[in-house]
Amino acid sequence: MAGIGPWRMRVHPQGNGADQGTHLSVFLELQDAMWAPEAVKYKLTAVNQADASKSLSRAFTSKFCIDASVWGPAKLIELSVLRDAATGWLVNETLVLTADVTVEHEDRFELDKGASSILLPMCCQFV
Repeated sequence: MAGIGPWRMRVHPQGNGADQGTHLSVFLELQDAMWAPEAVKYKLTAVNQADASKSLSRAFTSKFCIDASVWGPAKLIELSVLRDAATGWLVNETLVLTADVTVEHEDRFELDKGASSILLPMCCQFV
């Protein structure tokens, strides 16, 4: 996993969940649960190193919060295609992944020392 700021890319080289063993799974993860952006537009890309025009991207808009801090495609690319040397995905056993992230609106919640409660966005409320 690699990350900058409150974000990191979570990669499951052998897939995740029902897609384990069949696909590469890649997710964008919010590391700081108290940082709750209103909406996030992001694009996760597997770069084809032999031919950049064949790179594979998936774009999303998601709402990240405490109970939904990881989003992305469980099926970014089939492992059989990824491992085929002729396809250009792996060069010297290296796969290049990128993440472009745009925060639509950012809310930071700080609890005032004298306050007894805090308002959180709907998906982040505690039950």
